[in-house]
Amino acid sequence: MTALLPRRLVLCLLAAGFGWPSAIASAAPLPDRAPPAGFTSVNGAAGGRTLAGTFSGSARSAAAVLGGMLRILGGYFDGAPVVSGAVGDPADRGIMAFFDARLQGTPVRGAALVQLNDGGGGGVAVLFDRPADIGRSFGAMVRQLGSVRVPGGEASRPMTLPQQTTPDGKAAIGVPPGWRITGWGNGAVDVAGPQGQLVDVGIFLPIMVQPTFVGPVAGAIYLPFIADPAVAVRAVSEAQSRQAVMRGAPAVTDIEVLERHPTAPPTGAGQAAYLFARSRIGGRPHYHFALVNTAPIDPGSWTYYYSTVGAPDGVFQRDFALMLDVWRSWSLNQQMLRDRMQDAATTMRQTGEILRSAARGQSEAFDRANRGFSYYLRGLEVLEHTSSGARGSFDRDDADAVVRADPARFRLVPPSQYRSGD
Repeated sequence: MTALLPRRLVLCLLAAGFGWPSAIASAAPLPDRAPPAGFTSVNGAAGGRTLAGTFSGSARSAAAVLGGMLRILGGYFDGAPVVSGAVGDPADRGIMAFFDARLQGTPVRGAALVQLNDGGGGGVAVLFDRPADIGRSFGAMVRQLGSVRVPGGEASRPMTLPQQTTPDGKAAIGVPPGWRITGWGNGAVDVAGPQGQLVDVGIFLPIMVQPTFVGPVAGAIYLPFIADPAVAVRAVSEAQSRQAVMRGAPAVTDIEVLERHPTAPPTGAGQAAYLFARSRIGGRPHYHFALVNTAPIDPGSWTYYYSTVGAPDGVFQRDFALMLDVWRSWSLNQQMLRDRMQDAATTMRQTGEILRSAARGQSEAFDRANRGFSYYLRGLEVLEHTSSGARGSFDRDDADAVVRADPARFRLVPPSQYRSGD
């Protein structure tokens, strides 16, 4: 029995290799070798090779599956592939590793990806070519991947995301069948799924430090400025929960940040981080993945900007990739962009604070993966001067030599820590 490779696996690879042009001319074919058991081997029309397969069972960790796959590939290549970096999702449902190897003496470079499904099985793919050719052939191999038939498994059912525009016409977002837009305003959008899934994007929440001389404002949140996004998310969420409970909604309790990754602030000011957190909503365990940005406005107020996806335990693990797809599909119309840019310019003139909002609330994890793989294919590394934080991209061999010569002053930056300017 054969099946098409799972669609989410193809989507993840498209996100990573999306910036590479198609090949202009085919390179010489790679040396032939029989694929490992359970894999299909397909040569790309523009060069390179894809090994693809599916698996069943009770896998719970994409990273663990990747480790086992790399050991298997050691028998296909001339030894185990050398991994230089990896990008995965916080729930460990998908992971992509960048590697170098040799195939019958020929150097090759590529990516290995694992994506789990909700039944404990999943799909794997290995795309590679000669280092000088992978930049041209990768995009064509990804486009071909969706039609590769692999041994075993069931045919995947494509999930489409019909684009819906908010009633005010200021934003659009992909809404899966059975889901619906539940809130909107000023470019922000809330989308809810039928099993407690929530996607909230582009939310600007003004926070007051203390009531003004006219007294408390109904519905306002009063908190001292909290610069750390991981600390702010708990304080603000608890304040929002207290307000929601007064309206009859279930309480959000036991908020705990499990992991954080600092990132460039999408508003252009303050501090920002991607956060993986858990909570209880109405007593039921939930997981959340969010981008949170805190920034001061003036001595009496600050802004809390966030985009987040969340769902009950079990549903989150199953639908995390889908919720990220919804997040990434969010877009603002051009007039909304102009309005936000004008608002930022006005605020900057009035208070001296730069509070830009250029609709960059979509997940940067995919952007870092794309940039990291782009550098990897071209043989580049991001080198950082540790004391000043200055960074630049350099030839991999030159960057390695610098770090070896002075490891106290220089380091290689992994893709998970790339900033927007890297």
